[in-house]
Amino acid sequence: MDTSGVRRVVRDTVLDAYDGRSRWLRTHPIVIATSRPGGAALETGANEAVQEEELATAIPKLFLARKRAAVERALGKDVPLPSRLLPVRVALPRPDAAKPLRAGPGPVSAAAFSLVAVGVPVAVSVLVAAAQPAPRPPSCGEGLEIVGVDCVGVSDGTGVFMPGVDGMRVVFAKIEAENARIAGLAHATVALMIPMESETPAVRTQILSEVQGAYLAQLQANAPDAAKPPIRLVLVNPGPDYRHWSRTVDMLIKREPNLRFVAGFNLSLENTQQAVWNLTNVRRIPVVGGLVTSGDMANPETQDRAKDPFPGLARVVSTAREQAEALLTFDAELAGAETALVADTRPKDNYNESLRAAFTEARKGKKGTGVQDMTFRSPDLEAPGITPNRFEDFALNICQSRARFVYFAGRGFHLELFVKKLASTYCSGKKSYTVISGSGATTLADRLDDAERELLKGDPGGGRPSVSIQYAAPAHPQAWDAEIRKWTKQNTRNGVAPGRDQLPRHLAEPQEALRDLRARSIAAKLGNVRLEDGRTIIMHDVVLTAAKALAKAVAVGSVEVPSAELVKEILADLNAAYRIRGASGWICLTSAGNPYDKAVAVVELNPAVKELAFKGIAWPEGAPPGDACVVPQD
Repeated sequence: MDTSGVRRVVRDTVLDAYDGRSRWLRTHPIVIATSRPGGAALETGANEAVQEEELATAIPKLFLARKRAAVERALGKDVPLPSRLLPVRVALPRPDAAKPLRAGPGPVSAAAFSLVAVGVPVAVSVLVAAAQPAPRPPSCGEGLEIVGVDCVGVSDGTGVFMPGVDGMRVVFAKIEAENARIAGLAHATVALMIPMESETPAVRTQILSEVQGAYLAQLQANAPDAAKPPIRLVLVNPGPDYRHWSRTVDMLIKREPNLRFVAGFNLSLENTQQAVWNLTNVRRIPVVGGLVTSGDMANPETQDRAKDPFPGLARVVSTAREQAEALLTFDAELAGAETALVADTRPKDNYNESLRAAFTEARKGKKGTGVQDMTFRSPDLEAPGITPNRFEDFALNICQSRARFVYFAGRGFHLELFVKKLASTYCSGKKSYTVISGSGATTLADRLDDAERELLKGDPGGGRPSVSIQYAAPAHPQAWDAEIRKWTKQNTRNGVAPGRDQLPRHLAEPQEALRDLRARSIAAKLGNVRLEDGRTIIMHDVVLTAAKALAKAVAVGSVEVPSAELVKEILADLNAAYRIRGASGWICLTSAGNPYDKAVAVVELNPAVKELAFKGIAWPEGAPPGDACVVPQD
């Protein structure tokens, strides 16, 4: 029996986490001990104290930080190794409200020490030792496990995530059949890692689109006339917010000996960043990122590749900052003085931070709005908290200003709440607002029902402004047809339009790729394949990039299945003649693995129109990359 109140509080906090959404903590054995004030202090590698409620995330982060430091030290870098001691600040309950002692199994032990005063740090010694094996979790499908309330794991198509979602069983069965067809051939495995469960209908639709896009790229890579190697596609669910990434990466490495790429990554969060860091630095597996648009998840454009934080990372979408800059350059009016900024300051969300930085830069030096930046802190990706209350105040402030354009640096869920609050706030001095946001807005069209669209139409004559939303989308199915029509009109001379052979290749090749993708989606008999939000298109291009890198590595290495190290070296060559002819536009990778001057589709959600309106293509460099797609030397 442990009679020390401090150790008991820490113990029960960790055990509660075991029983809840963080049962994966069992992979991190710990010992709880108390110390006198200052007794746990170290000269180097000391860790900052955390609150007891932060333990569920602080312990795995400490293990990861030690692994990172060990890798860097092995490379000769002079970095301190974080201490195994994690100080915890505990507020003990009053003696009359003491929590009853709790019994329960687990690898947490506590020796009897004297009671520690309230607020004094407790040293949690993280011992790198073998833990007692945890009971095997129940299954939620073949190869899948239930961890807390999440169904996580690695599926080759047999085990189905969200089987109740219309279309999910169909695409998983198709992937299973294609994997079985090429099982006897020398092949490479590409893993699609994205959160594959959600309670939100719009996010479920997005997940289905991304899985369909990955499968359609697998079909293209495995076509009879395609270059080797054929692709085995597996689907990895790291849980919501990528919270179980460590567990699922371990499962993936054990189950897929031919793993050569991990693709996907559609949320710019700290957990995502940790997963990509682990894969590229510790596991040495190349990664192709999808809608991870934070600048913190991109290698810097320097000549010293040894300093890359993510060696072997390729990205197919511009950063949130590049998207915002391209969007504001596309329409000079959007970067004018009559703007307001609404930004989410929730910690560890790199997407929000990047977007806010870009919009802040755009407003710098612009006077006349009469309204300062408005910030809120959301509780989670899909949780409102008190944000509706904050948005009500923001809407009134914006009404009192001259602002007609509102920059919104936040996630799709909170964007929906904001635009509805803006539309429902009486403001006789405004006829309309345009809200500007990033690629996270792609789910907004699916989030709004007919009544909410009617609300956004407003009643300018009655004092309710209409609200439209413009954002930088990763892709749009009308993009290339519309851009080619515009180019043809501009280059028609004396009533004679230029022939197709005269079209710029940066327009003609993506148009052809998108047409092929449409045809393949119909032939595959997947049911409804939605291209409007760009998710199917972009995930197709993500897996296609992995397939093209593998094919080039086969040619260079003269082997049927190239090594992961060779594939990583090839990524820097995927430009110019070896560009990826993606349906979202050319993908021309720099030596750092970033897409050079990647096309950005400017899209408008006008509540008066049912379909999303394509406004045009914006270019991060201010102009198209040219027919050669050569990355310039800085």
